[in-house]
This record gives sequence, C-alpha cells and structure tokens, in this order.
Amino acid sequence: MILHDQIHNIARHLTVPSVVPDDRAGTRSHAYVPNTYAGVPVDVDLSEKSAEIAKLVGTSARAAGLRVAVAESLTSGAIAGQLGAAPEASSWFAGGVVAYAADVKFKLLNVDPGPVVTGRCAVQMARGVAELLGADVAVAVTGVGGPDPDEDHPAGTVYTAVYHLAEAQASHDIFDGGSAQVVEQATRAALQMLREAVAPPS
Repeated sequence: MILHDQIHNIARHLTVPSVVPDDRAGTRSHAYVPNTYAGVPVDVDLSEKSAEIAKLVGTSARAAGLRVAVAESLTSGAIAGQLGAAPEASSWFAGGVVAYAADVKFKLLNVDPGPVVTGRCAVQMARGVAELLGADVAVAVTGVGGPDPDEDHPAGTVYTAVYHLAEAQASHDIFDGGSAQVVEQATRAALQMLREAVAPPS
C-alpha cells in the first residue's frame, strides 16, 4: 500500500543561479500514516513507489542524454540504490556520494562551512556532486533523520535540491514517523523532484 500525503502546506519551489536563501523556502508538512495488520500499525513500504519513480527518471534521462548524480546525507545511499537498480542505469547514472558527516560535505562537495540542515547546503551538495562526477543533473538531500533534533530543527526536517544547467531548485519538507520512515519519505520525495527535473517539457 502506497503512502500518500495527508497534510499539504505546499512549498514554493525556488529557481536560483546557485544557492537558496533558507528564509525564502516554503515548508511542506507530511503526516506519516502507518498501514495496519490485524489492528497493529506496521510501516508502509515506499520502496515500490520509489522504484517506479527511479525507472521514470532513467527513461527520461536516457531519452535526453542526461547524466545523473546524487549526494546524500540522512538517506545514506537509499536514493542511489534506487537509481542504480533502475533499467540500464549504467548508461545514465554517474553515481553518488554519501556525505553524512558535515566535514565530508565541506571537503568533498565544497559546501560552505556552517549549518548543514539548510536549503543552501542542499543546493551546494547538488552542485558539488554534479561537478565532481561530471553530471548534467543532480539531486541532494540533507536533514534530520531523528529521533533527536539537530541544529534547532525537529526530527523529520529535510531539505532537497536539484541542480541542473547551473540552476537549482530546493524544497523544505517535514516528514512524520520514525527515522526509517523519514528516510523512506525523503527518498521518494527526492526521486520525484529529480523526475520532474529530467522530464521533457510538456
């Protein structure tokens, strides 16, 4: 059963040359609604939906001749795993960087030292991995998986950015649920954002 969002505070997506000022990003809040079996709540598995979106990313990337990359923090490789498992990934997926620690973001992805749970960090991660791996388009995620807050942000706070043709688009989400559920939802949201970036103009 596929999770769908119940609370919609729609974010304003921002198109900028390089970085996204954090105070301009809108926020979307999402209630995590578990499935139930015999009256007992169980986790909703989003991997099937994420896999479907990853396939669509691959189809569009191949058709457009785009090379895709990903930079991940709290998702720890989950996005790259979905993309790498998509059909013919070797023809369009350059790879990914798991930059969990702040110093890895700073040193490897050229993120400016400072807070890392920000839209600015997500944009710089996406730009950094695109440059590092020679990708045409990249997606990046950073945030607080939980269970504890970090940098004065509650657990479930996620910033996602897509970098494409020297422009970036960022979003700010707050996902409900435990750490595993936050990662699942962040993975799906990042893949969906990437899909929109590589999709042909309608």
